[in-house]
Amino acid sequence: GGVFLLGEHSLMPSLSITASPLTAVSIAAFINLSDESAFLALAAQRSLSDNLYADAGLYLFGGSNFETGTGTIAFGSEYGGSPALVYASLRYYF
Repeated sequence: GGVFLLGEHSLMPSLSITASPLTAVSIAAFINLSDESAFLALAAQRSLSDNLYADAGLYLFGGSNFETGTGTIAFGSEYGGSPALVYASLRYYF
């Protein structure tokens, strides 16, 4: 595996709750303590049948954006340059 975090000092709290026997909800954060940027992941999973699952989620990013100079682009922070993302998936296991 590779290294996917740029910062050396990070805090990564998470919480997962089983809302019902068929539904789970989770929240996780990746916080870079050095540049005060953060990535927040919200997700929900629902069992539709024995082998069929539906997922939906939201990724939110915060921090300083990209910094540009004469011919250069630099990260203002680890997570600040990323847009918010929404996703949904349908999974079938056989």
